[in-house]
Amino acid sequence: VDPVTTKDAKMAAFMKGPTMKGTFAGPININGAIETLLEIVLGMTTTEQKKKWADNPPPTLDTEKGIKLLTYTEEEQENLFAAGLFKKVLESAMKVLRECYNERIMKTLMIHLTWESAEALDFFMETLKDAFENCVMSSHAKQFLKAVLVLQEMEDSMRAKRIDATCSLVVDAMEHAVTNKHKELARAHAAWLTVRKTKNPRVKQWCSKNSSKVNPI
Repeated sequence: VDPVTTKDAKMAAFMKGPTMKGTFAGPININGAIETLLEIVLGMTTTEQKKKWADNPPPTLDTEKGIKLLTYTEEEQENLFAAGLFKKVLESAMKVLRECYNERIMKTLMIHLTWESAEALDFFMETLKDAFENCVMSSHAKQFLKAVLVLQEMEDSMRAKRIDATCSLVVDAMEHAVTNKHKELARAHAAWLTVRKTKNPRVKQWCSKNSSKVNPI
């Protein structure tokens, strides 16, 4: 057997990524690919969002430049929020949230996609729920919590929904970590929620209102 060929095959398999939960993939930098996606997405919107953006445009939109937004076709919208593009590490959405260490890219992408869109917000909530349930590393959990923070702090008309969705998500993630004896993950979630209570009155109010869920954990 040619040792060079064997070595190349092993490296190719390593870079392809994990086949089991808790295993490690190769050090693939996806920031460039995500930035390319971002440039495309920033010029587009859904039909539902476009109507609402007329009165309340997202901070990602430079209104002074008079940018004319293109509306996603039905097929494009299905591809964006479906098993293809975003769900290939949930699949891709999880990969974006876990491995895109450029916070500007991640923040801009999530704001633009979910601004005044309950459907997009629900999509990311489901993606993050799956991410937390399959997470075994605190470094990945911290990346996901950064994404949760972006979704929580957005000041569109869905502020109340965002607070309820993000706080419920983190409490559920904390409970899941405790149940599975992932103490480090549970501590990371608890610390995040404690900090958010001190910095955001809405989060503090939510925790007080839902003390029966928060306190026992």
